[in-house]
Amino acid sequence: FRIIGPTGSGKSSFIARLTGDKSIEIGHTVEPAASEVRHYNYFDESGRSVTLVDSPGFDDSREGFTDADVLGKIAAFLEITFEQDKKLSGIIYLHWITDTSGGVSRRNLVMFRKLCGALENVFVVTTGWDHWEEDRETMEKRENELMRTPGKFFQPVIAAGGQFLRHDNTKGSARRIVERLLKNHPIPLQIQIEMRDGKTLEETAAGSELAAELKKVVDELRKEVKDLKEEMAVAIAEKDEALKELEAERSKIKAEMENISNEQATANKKLQDLERAQVVSREEQARIQSLLEIVREETDRKHRDLLRSMRHQVSVIFAL
Repeated sequence: FRIIGPTGSGKSSFIARLTGDKSIEIGHTVEPAASEVRHYNYFDESGRSVTLVDSPGFDDSREGFTDADVLGKIAAFLEITFEQDKKLSGIIYLHWITDTSGGVSRRNLVMFRKLCGALENVFVVTTGWDHWEEDRETMEKRENELMRTPGKFFQPVIAAGGQFLRHDNTKGSARRIVERLLKNHPIPLQIQIEMRDGKTLEETAAGSELAAELKKVVDELRKEVKDLKEEMAVAIAEKDEALKELEAERSKIKAEMENISNEQATANKKLQDLERAQVVSREEQARIQSLLEIVREETDRKHRDLLRSMRHQVSVIFAL
């Protein structure tokens, strides 16, 4: 059987619980652990050999590792196993119970459905229950939302025959899920049938979905570029308008400064004229004062001369 799901949903942990292999890398770091399709073998309680296939999710965050790379690796593995007449007893899709199933998880789920086709042998297994023991009621509401919201999340999978199970991150839980899955009659996946019928990977339902998703991304990027160009044009226009306003303001300030300078020059001239007028006034006052002194002295002299003359005349008269 095959295990699929978003990075961090617990694929490697699930396999580690089944096999007891503690060396299996758990992908909780920034770089996903499972970047290749890997398979592991273990024996169930009846001694039967079971092969588990772990594949990367359609959300690998490593630089240069795209959804197309993921699909190519999965398709190549499935094509080889189909040619060897090895069919999958089923697929386990792991989903972290608190995941809102938006964006990345939605893409994983859509690609998962395109890969599988028929969903009778599909188990949707929610993980993370061991982390939420104290808030189980909330998680059960979340589980019900994932299962029963019409047309959303996993409701279409359940409606098409898929089953919904819980995993509490124990070995017993993992083995019970696998035992139920192994009771299914092995059937080929849709992508295996499509490639057997001569379709290229791009022509399969999964390939077409990926192409449509990529086209959507490209269209969104083109729109972003277009919007950015328009924003830049507006910014340039606004910048030009702002420069015009700044230039007008600069000219206005310059004119005001010139007016102030002219007014200052006029004021300085008036002050200088006033000072000169004050100097002239002081000189005129001094000249007048000098003339007054001369007139006063001349008047005094004439007065003295008159007095002397009168005294002389008086003395002459009395002498007769």
